[in-house]
Amino acid sequence: MGANDSDSSGKREELEQLFNDWDDRDLDGAEPGAAEAEIRILGFGIRLRLVMSLILFAVAAAVMIPTWSRLSYFLEDSEPVAAVDLRKAWLAGERTLPGTSNTYAALDGLVITMESPEYIREGDGGEIVARHRFFFCPLFNIVVLTPKELPEKPWHRTVDIVPGFIELLQQRRAFPYDLAVEFNGVGRLVAGDDAPAEMRKAVNTYSAKLDIDKSDLWVFIDGNKPKDHGLMVAIWILAMLVPLVSVIFLLRALRERSQLQGKRA
Repeated sequence: MGANDSDSSGKREELEQLFNDWDDRDLDGAEPGAAEAEIRILGFGIRLRLVMSLILFAVAAAVMIPTWSRLSYFLEDSEPVAAVDLRKAWLAGERTLPGTSNTYAALDGLVITMESPEYIREGDGGEIVARHRFFFCPLFNIVVLTPKELPEKPWHRTVDIVPGFIELLQQRRAFPYDLAVEFNGVGRLVAGDDAPAEMRKAVNTYSAKLDIDKSDLWVFIDGNKPKDHGLMVAIWILAMLVPLVSVIFLLRALRERSQLQGKRA
C-alpha cells in the first residue's frame, strides 16, 4: 500500500508540474512557427487592402474627374456676372464671346435660330408639351437650352435690319425675322468642348449641321444656378472618404506587422 501511495503521489505531482509549466508558458512564442504564420496572414491582408485601396481610388477618380466642373460651378458666386448684351458686342466688332467658361452669366440679346423643342407627355395619356427648348445663337455660336417659351417671330412682316447684321444674313446664319426678336437669360455658360452630359447630344447635332468644331461653340443653360449642384459636395466627400478609410486600415495592418516583426527580431 505504501509503495502504491508513493507512486500515485509522485504521478500527481508530475501532472501538477506539467499543468503549471503549461500555464506559465510564453504565450507569444509557445507554438513553433506561430508568429511566422501570423506575419504571413498579415502580409496577405496587407496585399488585399492595398489592392482594394487602389480600386477604390480608381473608382473615386472616375466619379470625381467628370463631376469636377459641376463642383467648380457650385463654388461660383451666387450672383451672375454683369450682363453682356451680345448684339451690342457684335455691332461693336467683337467676334469672340466676352465670357469665361463654366460661369454663372447673364446674356442679353441672343438671336434665336434653329429652334428644337423637346416634347414630353404629361401623365398617362396627358397633353404633349415642350419640356425645354434648344436654339442656336449665331452671334457667338451659342447652343442654348431654356425652359422658357420662345418669343413669336414676325414671319410675314417686313423687318428693318441694322446694317451691322448684314454679314449674318449674307452668310445665311440668320434671317430677318430671327433678328426681330431676342432672348435674355441667366444661367450656366460653358465652352462647347466642356459641355455637360445633358448637352453633348445637342452640341454634336449643331456642330454637325453647321460644320462648326465643338471647340468653337458655347453652351448656355438658361436658369441653371450654382446652388442647383449642391449634391456634388456630398458626392465628392463620399468619394474621398471611402478610399481614405481603406488606407487607414492598410496603415494599421502595416503597423501590426512591423510590431510583430520587431518582437521576433
